[in-house]
Amino acid sequence: MLKKLLYAMLLFAAFQFAAFAEVKLHNAPKGENQSESFTLKVNGKRVFVYECTVSKYPINQVWPGYQRPIEQTEKASFAYWDMDEDGADIEITTNVNCRSVVIRPLSLGLSPKKDDSPDGKLKSSPALNAKFSKNKIKFKLKTFRQIVVEVNGYHNSLHLFPNKMEKLDGVKKTDFCSPQCNYCSPAHNDISKKYDPNYIYFGAGRHDVGTLMLKSNTRVHIAAGAVVFGSLVADNAENIKITGRGILDGSRITRADKFARGGFGCLHFRNCKNVSVEGIILRDPNSWCVNVRRCTDVDIDNIKMIGLWRYNSDGIDVWDSSNVSFKNSFIRAFDDSFIIRSDDINNKNITVENCAMWNDWGLSLAVWAWSKTMKGRSYENITFKNIDIIRSAGQAMHISNKSGSTVRNVKFENINVEYDAWCPRQIFQKRENVGELYMPDPNDKYVPTAIFIESVENDSKVEDITFENIKIVGRSDAPSAIRSRNAEIPVKGVKIKNLDNNGKKAATAEAANMRVKNAEVSFE
Repeated sequence: MLKKLLYAMLLFAAFQFAAFAEVKLHNAPKGENQSESFTLKVNGKRVFVYECTVSKYPINQVWPGYQRPIEQTEKASFAYWDMDEDGADIEITTNVNCRSVVIRPLSLGLSPKKDDSPDGKLKSSPALNAKFSKNKIKFKLKTFRQIVVEVNGYHNSLHLFPNKMEKLDGVKKTDFCSPQCNYCSPAHNDISKKYDPNYIYFGAGRHDVGTLMLKSNTRVHIAAGAVVFGSLVADNAENIKITGRGILDGSRITRADKFARGGFGCLHFRNCKNVSVEGIILRDPNSWCVNVRRCTDVDIDNIKMIGLWRYNSDGIDVWDSSNVSFKNSFIRAFDDSFIIRSDDINNKNITVENCAMWNDWGLSLAVWAWSKTMKGRSYENITFKNIDIIRSAGQAMHISNKSGSTVRNVKFENINVEYDAWCPRQIFQKRENVGELYMPDPNDKYVPTAIFIESVENDSKVEDITFENIKIVGRSDAPSAIRSRNAEIPVKGVKIKNLDNNGKKAATAEAANMRVKNAEVSFE
């Protein structure tokens, strides 16, 4: 009897510990719009759900100064919190009846099953890891990966950004960065005479900083509950560190007259060394969200990009840089998600891993070697690893070389590409200031591309490319292509290992729905 009692007490204690797993919630600052579509509870506690603007249709154009009309946009929602390793219980209430619920990435295995209880209330069911009723969704989240909850399709989705408990190493509050402070910069109000000029702390509340230029040895912390309207820019600087859980919002930065290169986005680093960014949310940039140009030793970890609705709004553009790491992050970009470019400096040692990506138009993971000034130079040692491409409107994995350079040693490892049964066709507007009526046709035969490699110019080379453990779900007809336009300089050394095409191993180009021309391609 005593043993049974002790066992029961241990079980009760274990249950209590699990039920009260640590969760840290953050209040939103006054003035932020709360989502009208979702309410959220994490471990039974109400969490503020933010609202943002996203593209409604895959329509793009490049004319400077002209921006997407509001009728091409819609609202989406997102929320963030900190939690421990035990995870958290998630409860979502929607403003519509749930006909279907999809939680992405699909690789997490959170597949909600409908609970048809007569009273519409979700019952306890240990066998189900996720379930939904008329307007309730419940599941246990045991990962720090960012997820998207789609109710009745992908429009008006809910994005959830769980974080590990924040370690505030080196963070110090100073009274000049109170919620009442509109401009939190050492350059204003002689702050540098009184406080550390190389430390900027944005406390909970709203701050409007415009374009904030960062000098060498600068630490910026955007605290949870803070929204900073502006752009953080560093030029010819080193030892830049940006941390926090708050939001950096680029919506009040005027879009540059020159196409995206001229715009600062939310983060812009040029000619910088030793840069780290961790934890923050980037919302509504004026153009490309994150620019890394002519930089070395850049580490970006656990950032979340949302609200990229403007024409040509890329996630991350890496230019002429080396030793760049991007990991544990989420990108919902309208245009290209992660793209590597160059003007005249070798790109090398770039790693992207443990990320989830959504692009509405363009390329998901791309090496885009088009600059003629790169002739004779190289893009090499590039790895994309453990990535879920939850939506890809254009090309999921892309290499294109027309620069006269060499692209070599590029690896795509453990990549999951998720397609719907039907995908809307991309439209490129042909005339400035003229919108095109978007009429999505469910009978349209448009299918996005999974793998695309092309060498265009006679002196361009693509060699030693590996695709390993690639899983395509949703569309068995998703095409791929590997080709060179010059038979004398073929694409060399493409290895495809364990390509799963909707549950079937594709051991041939035909099984992979892949066109091969002037290319050496082997399957394993």
